[in-house]
Amino acid sequence: MSGGSTGCACGVYVDEPELGRVAEGQPVTITWDALPGKQWHGTVERKPASIQALGSRQVGEVICSIENPSRELVPGANVNAEIRTAVVEGALVVPRKPCATMRKATTCVALTGDTVARRPVKKGASSVTEVQVVQGLAEGDAVALPSDVPLKPATAWPPRCRIAASCHSMGLPGRACR
Repeated sequence: MSGGSTGCACGVYVDEPELGRVAEGQPVTITWDALPGKQWHGTVERKPASIQALGSRQVGEVICSIENPSRELVPGANVNAEIRTAVVEGALVVPRKPCATMRKATTCVALTGDTVARRPVKKGASSVTEVQVVQGLAEGDAVALPSDVPLKPATAWPPRCRIAASCHSMGLPGRACR
């Protein structure tokens, strides 16, 4: 991150599979762990010219222009960035973890009665942590997140689960199981 008078340039490493959704002008939100609760806003200025290795990941550096009028965000800081590539009003979203795609078919681990089972779903927009479900689940359905207990078809619920998330429009409230 490099600082300017009231703005700064911020390099954001984006995984190669996600780069196709990034475009110049998209809104960016920056957070910094050193100042919890504080956000800075800006836009994507430039897409990467090449892909590079970053540990085990293949990434491109996206350059963003961030407003920093109070100069609280310092050059060289390691920040968290969210680039908004799509907005879907009233979307039904679930965490990514209970969903899997195999042989071009996507399923989510859903709670039906007192058992869990994989249910076919159709995905829409997604982020790193959430996915929109456009078919196969309804608002109020519950999905099971991964735990240390392997789930088999028709496993009785709850099998010492870690968390169950309820499908809701515009939110993902969860409850802990013991």
